[in-house]
Amino acid sequence: MLSRVRMLCFLLFGCGVLSAQIPGDQPPTDTIYYRNEFLNRNYLLKGKPLTLPVMAFFMKDYPAAYNELRIAQLSDQLCVAGYSMGSLFTIGGLMFSRQDKELSEGLIKMGVVGIGAGLVFQLVAGKYKFRAVRIYNEEVKKKGDNKHSMRVEWNAGAMSAGISVQFD
Repeated sequence: MLSRVRMLCFLLFGCGVLSAQIPGDQPPTDTIYYRNEFLNRNYLLKGKPLTLPVMAFFMKDYPAAYNELRIAQLSDQLCVAGYSMGSLFTIGGLMFSRQDKELSEGLIKMGVVGIGAGLVFQLVAGKYKFRAVRIYNEEVKKKGDNKHSMRVEWNAGAMSAGISVQFD
């Protein structure tokens, strides 16, 4: 009877210890995931969507990722400018289509070029955002891998000697 109680206590304790351990193959908690959409990716952190300013806040401590994200922010702003100017020129060209054909055609062509530039800048911004997230996740993983370390030091002096063990 006593051996069964000991065995049961050992199994319960062992199962508790095993369930409390974190498997080594799980990614760190600050990993940014992405979900593909049409011409875009949605970036998520802990299941919540991220915008560019929030991503910039998280990446400030990682210079390589932050530089890529700054380029993505600039490209995103140029994308908005291209779409805006292209739309304005296209609408202007359509409005003048009955009064002046040459002016209308020129405005519509400029509008299409502006919208095309906006599309190109959107693709460039997406590429740089993806690079920034990849670099950020690699850096977070490296930082997470190094957090389980142990350092042993031997201290010897005139009056004392000792060993210090430090777990990080």
